[in-house]
Order: sequence, then C-alpha cells, then structure tokens
Amino acid sequence: MVMTDRVIKISDNIINLLRRKQHNGKYLIDIVIIILNAVSCDYMVMSELFNDILIPYMGEDIKSRVIVGLNQCDILMHRDYWERWNSSPYGELVAYMSDKEKYVETLIHNTICTGMSDTENVNIKAVCYSAGYKEAGEKQKRSYNIDRLMSNVAENINA
Repeated sequence: MVMTDRVIKISDNIINLLRRKQHNGKYLIDIVIIILNAVSCDYMVMSELFNDILIPYMGEDIKSRVIVGLNQCDILMHRDYWERWNSSPYGELVAYMSDKEKYVETLIHNTICTGMSDTENVNIKAVCYSAGYKEAGEKQKRSYNIDRLMSNVAENINA
C-alpha cells in the first residue's frame, strides 16, 4: 500500500481509536468490521491492514473483535445463480460463496495472523452478503445475509 499523507493520517486515527478505552476499562471500539468487495478482494490490502494496524494494536484481542464482510456476493458469478426476485443465491453460487468465506478465513488464520503467539484460537469469521443494489430506473433490491453479518457482530461484542 502506498503510504500517502492521507493514508498515514487515516491509519493513525484508526490506531488511536483502537487503543482508546472507556472509563470502565473496556475498549471504545468493540468490533472492527472489514468490508471487502467479494468479487475483487484485495488480499494484499487486507493483509497489510491486519499486519500493520490490527495485530500490533489489538494483539490477542483481535480474535473476538474483527469480522470480515464480503459484499456484492450477488455478482460473484456475474449474477448467474442469483434469484433476482428474492435476492438469494442458488445452485453453484451457494457453494462458491461458502468456499470464498472459508478461503478468506483460512488466509487470515494461516497467513496473516502468523506473527501472533497463539493463532490456534484465531477464529475470525468472513460472511458473504449483498447490501442490495439498484439499477437505473429500478427499485432498490433486497439485501442478502445482512442478518448473518449482524449476528456475528452481536456474538462478538464484549466477547
């Protein structure tokens, strides 16, 4: 990642927020949700985010404070196997989404978090979802799997 002045400032702001605690000793930021485009996941940026910011400043707390959302799962296979009328996948896309989630989770566990002292308990979840989309002249489409993403957030708050 090119470290422009803007990127450095944003990184510093994120680090300061991750370190900040409330008066009761709990972190101000309970959960970090990393949103990636499921189609063109930039694994290098994700790796740098984990290795340069999240792991150094969250340490072992990263295990229960990070969730990865993979947005735009509806176009993973060019909208093939996507039921537009109810905004849900079918057939090959269901398995493809599951494989994508497992791939990202394995990548985080085996590659990114290798510098941690205890990677055995790193269980960061990745969730494929669609926030819904809108084409010109059409109504906003329903979202898909947002409930699962939010469920993972709720399970990890103050875990």
